[in-house]
Amino acid sequence: AVAVAHHVPRIVHALVVVAVYGFILCPVVFVAWSAFFRNAIIAFPPDGYTFHWFVNAANDPVFARGFLLSLELAVIAAAVGVAIGTMASLALVRARFPGRELLGMLLLSPLIVPGIVTGTALYIFYIQVENAWDVQFAATLPGLVIAHVLLTIPWSVRLVSANLIGLDRHVEEAAL
Repeated sequence: AVAVAHHVPRIVHALVVVAVYGFILCPVVFVAWSAFFRNAIIAFPPDGYTFHWFVNAANDPVFARGFLLSLELAVIAAAVGVAIGTMASLALVRARFPGRELLGMLLLSPLIVPGIVTGTALYIFYIQVENAWDVQFAATLPGLVIAHVLLTIPWSVRLVSANLIGLDRHVEEAAL
């Protein structure tokens, strides 16, 4: 009886964790499930299941171009953002220089601004640049890459810095 009472808090904790994850993932599961409905408008019970919607999306050239642009943008922005964020993290964690704390706060400051605000501000800035210099910048791959890199750098700096702080310097030196 004592052994069972000892495991009750762990079992209750596990059940609560499963319930919370289930609650969080429920909308995702529902949307994924409804994507296979044969009905054009969601109805319950569904008339059947089909891959028709996925075939239509794959055959739509506008969707295909947008999807490939999104993949290209994600790969470029992730590579550039992680590279810059890693170099900045190494400088912030390993080096001592005047203004280090200010630079760290500047690099992490976009995390406190909602993404929609940052995106709107960047779009307005891009329009101002286009009007001033008569150069197309908004809705171009370079403009999108710059915007996404600006959003990835703070996350890269935060995550890499946290790992570097916890990393033993001797392990790093041994790797060199």
